[in-house]
Amino acid sequence: MTRGPIGNGIALAAILGITVSLTPALAQNQPPPKQVLFTNVNIFDGKSDELTKNRRVLVEGNLIKTIGDQTLNANKDATVINGSGRTLMPGLIDSHTHLSLV
Repeated sequence: MTRGPIGNGIALAAILGITVSLTPALAQNQPPPKQVLFTNVNIFDGKSDELTKNRRVLVEGNLIKTIGDQTLNANKDATVINGSGRTLMPGLIDSHTHLSLV
């Protein structure tokens, strides 16, 4: 039996509905997000005129969890990146466009 566009759409909607309804259950079984600890970085927060010097930034998954001093530590399996005194700008994204190039 062949299905028309409406039948295919209903089948797709059913598959999507099942997938979406199972996603929260699957997410609960996931391991905690991987941690990355940036050490020896200067922080530019976009508000202050001066950098905050020699800080650590702990990132879990893709979110900044904590910014702290030398006492801030991560899990033993975290990736540690030495910033070598470079400047870190948390939350900075590239959100510009060139309208003439579209």
